[in-house]
Amino acid sequence: MNFIDLNKLLQANGFHMPSDARFLAVTHTAFVYNPNFEMENILVTTTNFHSFEFTLIYDDNGHILSSVLHRVYYRYAYYTTYNYVKAASGYLAISYIIPPLVEYMSNFSRQVVALYDTKDY
Repeated sequence: MNFIDLNKLLQANGFHMPSDARFLAVTHTAFVYNPNFEMENILVTTTNFHSFEFTLIYDDNGHILSSVLHRVYYRYAYYTTYNYVKAASGYLAISYIIPPLVEYMSNFSRQVVALYDTKDY
C-alpha cells in the first residue's frame, strides 16, 4: 500500500490549506491511456477550500511512481463543499451548500451545483 501526503504535495505547489479546511472526498475523474504505465486522475475535495485534481502514475505492481497536481477547481464563493461529486464524460459536478450563518441573512439559494469541464485541450 502506498500513501501520498496531500498537504505536503499542495505546499510544494504553493497552496497552504487554512486551519479550518479538511479533506472531504476522493473521486476518480479519468483514466489516462499510456502503453508504459497506468495513469489516472483523482479529485480531492476539501471543506472551506478548493478542490484539487491529481494525476497518479502507477507501475505494473500498483505502486505509485509519481503524483502531480494536475488542476485546481476554485471554491464557489463562500459556499461549503458538500460530500457529493460526480464525474462523467469529461465533466465534473460538485455540489456546494450555503453556510447556515449566511442562510438566514439572505435570499440566496441554499445549494449550488457547479459543472466543470475536465478535458485537456
